[in-house]
Amino acid sequence: MNEINNFNSILKLSVTENHKLLYINLPKELIQTLNLTENDLLEYDIRGKQFYCRKKGSEAMLRNTSNNLFAGLKVERTITRNNTILRTNLPKEVAQPLAITKGDVVEISLEKKVIIGKKIY
Repeated sequence: MNEINNFNSILKLSVTENHKLLYINLPKELIQTLNLTENDLLEYDIRGKQFYCRKKGSEAMLRNTSNNLFAGLKVERTITRNNTILRTNLPKEVAQPLAITKGDVVEISLEKKVIIGKKIY
């Protein structure tokens, strides 16, 4: 997990539900790499079968990607604390098109401070 900056590092996260909202827990390595706190917002975009997420205010972009990433959907979500774990709400604008539901597992990787996620089928 020390290689989370490496595009080939993949983490698998379970999707949970609380009050009809979907959540994913943020791994410590991801929190440290992106320098996230409870006061930060995450912004999401979706392209094809993947979603993209970055810290709001960041200009981080992927290498080899079109310029329209984060120019479209850009849904924002807060980071919350559940006991000692930081987590974020997975927006319905992301979950519905990708058919992500409670109990699913999403695979995430990180490239240039942009989280790339997809549902594992």
